[in-house]
Amino acid sequence: MQKSALVEKDFDEMKDNQSIMKQLMVLIWCCVFLLVPAGCKDTGKQDKGSEETVVDDGQFPEFLVGRWDATIGVYRQIIFAADGSISAVGVSVGIPGAEPARLIPNETTVVEMETGSQNTVKLGECVAGYSPETRELIVFIDVEHLRMVYGPDLIVEGSRKDVYLGTVSEDGETWEASWVEHYDYGGVPMDPNREGIPVPVMFRKVTN
Repeated sequence: MQKSALVEKDFDEMKDNQSIMKQLMVLIWCCVFLLVPAGCKDTGKQDKGSEETVVDDGQFPEFLVGRWDATIGVYRQIIFAADGSISAVGVSVGIPGAEPARLIPNETTVVEMETGSQNTVKLGECVAGYSPETRELIVFIDVEHLRMVYGPDLIVEGSRKDVYLGTVSEDGETWEASWVEHYDYGGVPMDPNREGIPVPVMFRKVTN
């Protein structure tokens, strides 16, 4: 993903004056609301099938590694690798109690929905950031392309971006996040009353 010269310049100027979490938030909101086609500065390891992490002491804490589950929202699972990268996310299939469909960064997945229809999801960049000082964890998930089939005459295509930001509990078992979404589904515009409005989501640590 190409870096915008303006975003990269702003990132360099912020390094001396702000925490990494604040830097990352600025870049993420640029991506979400300005829709700048820019990548994030390489401050962590990256592996195939996962995306980068930003940690202000250079090491992702072991207690965050593994799967975190939520009961509401689009994404019901977020899985962190040992280096802090996001190896996968789980998306709701619309069936209560059903296992979420697993999406891998930079891969296309066909998701079987409750109606029997098949939705196609191209997951793009996924970025995680953590500040040990404040215990704040932030996740940015970018769906580059989404094709949703609601019926033979109703097919919706577009893209979406989601941000989760919140504090991890002292015991490392829960993460109280605020979720903000932005989507563009072509002929189905986002409700302006929902755009930019944070929704509380509780994640719980499930597995290492």
